[in-house]
Amino acid sequence: LTLADTTRVWQNIGRRDSAMYRFLGGKYIVAGKGGAPADGDIVPIFADDPAINIYLNRAALPRVLFVSQAQIADSHQQAWELIHNPDFNPENTVILENTPDTPPIEPQNPKPETELAVLNYGAQTVEFGVKTDTAGYLVLSDAWYPGWRATVDGESAPVLRANFAFRAVPVPAGEHRVRMEFSPLSWKIGLAISGLTVLLLAGIAYAMMRESEIGD
Repeated sequence: LTLADTTRVWQNIGRRDSAMYRFLGGKYIVAGKGGAPADGDIVPIFADDPAINIYLNRAALPRVLFVSQAQIADSHQQAWELIHNPDFNPENTVILENTPDTPPIEPQNPKPETELAVLNYGAQTVEFGVKTDTAGYLVLSDAWYPGWRATVDGESAPVLRANFAFRAVPVPAGEHRVRMEFSPLSWKIGLAISGLTVLLLAGIAYAMMRESEIGD
């Protein structure tokens, strides 16, 4: 389900001027000759190749956003419908699903004063500095998957499924450090089993060595 949801979004992204196209940050577009862009936000920047043109999507959003508005979907299917609603604007609103981890939605300033700094962006760990005058959500256009853990200033925070297949963390007003780390339970169990296996093999080897010494 999880990663398949991300694939589903990409396969059904629709027009280049759609909200999810902007959310996924497609900044550069390669198109064949005659493949006209969707609207005025997509402008040609290279046309010297005989087969293709390259366009700049000026409406593409960054990979990490802070938004203060949220809309709750009662189901996964409703979240899918909401991200394709023509009124959906991912620049200021995130679609969240109704789960026990989802915090209550409270009215916030729709145009918050926010400073966002990327401190680390690795494959398994991401970290950000956030300074905002209102509570909201740090939203990433990276896939949601079980095993992601988040902290805000070292305190545990939920990693919410955002915009159907992606990630968000609720952040209170003020200055904070937000960290997300991929630490799935299956990986921990595998590591523990590997450690026990090494200890068991070492024990067997030691016992065999002792038996050999006694036999001699």
